[in-house]
Amino acid sequence: MRRAKIVATLGPATDELAIVQKLIKFGLNVARLNMSHGDHSDHKKRLDLVREASKLEGKEIAALADLQGPKFESESLVMVQFHLLMDKISQSQQMTSQVIKKKFQQPIKVYLATLKKVTQYLWMMEKLD
Repeated sequence: MRRAKIVATLGPATDELAIVQKLIKFGLNVARLNMSHGDHSDHKKRLDLVREASKLEGKEIAALADLQGPKFESESLVMVQFHLLMDKISQSQQMTSQVIKKKFQQPIKVYLATLKKVTQYLWMMEKLD
């Protein structure tokens, strides 16, 4: 028995009943509607197609309306953590300025994973003090 669920995002390429039916035949479990793109009439049309194809195929398909979440600037959080890290490193004097420059020579790409790594590093540095 398959435990994985197949989620497919519906868009302009799936605006035909036959295509949605094929998706269901190939194992579609959840039809995702990206609310950040398109308008109300586009989403209603696609939802109606899913409902119709679901009835024709005799399989219940869940609909997922994916709403845009809150936007926040992770860059500012990362930069604060980065500056705290630099202060901590220079205070502990476990790295020379050359090593610091080499380590952070490339521009920092802002990802939440970076924030997590910096936070973990700060935590480790605090434990060494």
